[in-house]
Amino acid sequence: MHHRSLPLLARVRLRLGSTFALAVTLLCLLSVGRAHAQSVKVHLEGVSIDKLPDLRAYVSVVDEDSKPIRSKGGFKLQMDQNPLTDLQVNVQSFAESKEPIDVFVVVQVSSVMKDGLSAVKGGITRLAKTLAKIPESRLGLISYSSEYKKLEELGRPNEVAREMDKIKIDEDATETRMLDAVRVAVDLLRESVGKRKLVILFSDGIDAAGTKDSYEQVGKKAHDAGVGLATLGYGPFEAGRLRNLIEMSKAAASTARGTKSAGDISSHFDQLIDEILSTHVIKFGLTQSGDGQQHVFQVLFRSGKEDIASEPFTVSSLPQFEPAEPAGWPWYYWVLAVAGGLLGLIILLAIVGSLMGPKR
Repeated sequence: MHHRSLPLLARVRLRLGSTFALAVTLLCLLSVGRAHAQSVKVHLEGVSIDKLPDLRAYVSVVDEDSKPIRSKGGFKLQMDQNPLTDLQVNVQSFAESKEPIDVFVVVQVSSVMKDGLSAVKGGITRLAKTLAKIPESRLGLISYSSEYKKLEELGRPNEVAREMDKIKIDEDATETRMLDAVRVAVDLLRESVGKRKLVILFSDGIDAAGTKDSYEQVGKKAHDAGVGLATLGYGPFEAGRLRNLIEMSKAAASTARGTKSAGDISSHFDQLIDEILSTHVIKFGLTQSGDGQQHVFQVLFRSGKEDIASEPFTVSSLPQFEPAEPAGWPWYYWVLAVAGGLLGLIILLAIVGSLMGPKR
């Protein structure tokens, strides 16, 4: 039946129905895009100002399943909540940068972790092989149950990998001291200069002396020291306690992973290694000199139509330096400008030619 043969009221209802359906569709599309953006997390692990005017930011981007997202663009910098424009930006993966990294792996060895320990040892061995390919990188081991033990100081990764037998289950442990072990690892990494620094924690999220705020405080301590704190939780009996690890990693601007199944530990560890290598090393050429004052930086990543902000990172004092040159127009802008000019000239000549041609 044609619309014209319908009564006026029916046609109005039909049009309103079509308009409503279109509006609902648009809202759904917008909500899907917004949900996708919200599922992406941007972590600013640390900032280095030892080679100003180039400020180096170590940024991880992960999806809702904690899988790393790689990108060569879409990053912006803001200082004290003000966007910094016209900056030269260079993005590399950590693997491409060839920068060294110092890593301490902290492993819980109380009996509750028995089923997952073999997978963790395998993960540490794979991590060691990866770090051995990055010059000057070091690996260390700390275990803990009722107390912490420094099994291996920071050293050559391959040598540390040969000492996996030192990680043994403590059958007699009645309580765990996770926070003490993490604090020691952070303090030891604080002494590393000119390197990326990371603690990897394998734990069930329980500390005998832990309070509601203590987990977040330890994470904040790591972040203030420029130390990443990636957690791998294993909670076969009290999975709810893994929330403590999430709070720690969140305060340290790092990624938390967790499982109730020992069979997932190996894949989670591989995902963590992948995140280490895919972390973005972003150089922002600052165009204004420092003033010796404290400043707060954030990195924004463009996901869809939204800019997703990282956690803030505080630089206690931004020294004076020779500013970088502002970013110029990208090369393809010039190509387009020249091509557009040539096209305009051709059109102009054609018009002039047609006007000056012989009259019939």
